[in-house]
Amino acid sequence: MRSVLIQDFIDFLRGAGHSGIERKKWVKRHRENNSIIVIGDSHTYFFSGQEVIRPRKIGYHHGVINSSENLLSEFSPVHIGPVLAYNSNKYGTKTRGREKVDYLIKKRMIERGARVLFCYGEIDIRNHVVRQAENQGIAMERVVDKVLANYLSFLVSMKEEGFRVACWGPTPSFPDTEKPSDELPSHGDEITRNKATLYFNERLENLCQQNNLVFVSIAEKLIDERGRIRQDYFVDGCHLSHKAWSLVDAGASFFGRA
Repeated sequence: MRSVLIQDFIDFLRGAGHSGIERKKWVKRHRENNSIIVIGDSHTYFFSGQEVIRPRKIGYHHGVINSSENLLSEFSPVHIGPVLAYNSNKYGTKTRGREKVDYLIKKRMIERGARVLFCYGEIDIRNHVVRQAENQGIAMERVVDKVLANYLSFLVSMKEEGFRVACWGPTPSFPDTEKPSDELPSHGDEITRNKATLYFNERLENLCQQNNLVFVSIAEKLIDERGRIRQDYFVDGCHLSHKAWSLVDAGASFFGRA
């Protein structure tokens, strides 16, 4: 495995951008604002407060690590790729998500005592849970439980690293009226996947309570009484619009503060 410095140098030679400069800006902003670091898949961009994703490269380790132009001073997003909750504590996966988290720690972007909000799970539900339930001939809930066992292991390991850990409950995605794309594939019908989302969040909230982790979610508010997605709160059938901030309770706990 290449060292972090060698990877940064190769990245510079490729002309892929001055990730080191952007990383320093990110760290400076985070420390000045004492912000909550949000790590995970592309849903981290919701915490930039922007309607359109405008990524900014802040690192290269087994692939690009992005942040974004930020409008919400309380948060500092870090997008480490299309990571799965199921693989969150595994090394050697296609996305190298676990290695990227280690990179953030090694680069001291997240330090002991930092408030870190992990954002995983939507991709698992959208494209894998129903598929695996069908392939294995088991209930959807059993697949979700397997995903959560791995995810909890990761969250607890981060707590043991000395971070103040929370997780953002995955949101529903893709109404049946939307056509999935190669970038955003899905499997199963909308109502079934929404049931999986609600079950995932219910179980995850319980696990977080048992392990003294913070849990925050607005998933229930994004599903109507028919079990379908409230499309007005999404920009593309998958990612939340900034309008969804109106659904975040004023008293919602982001480490004890709204």
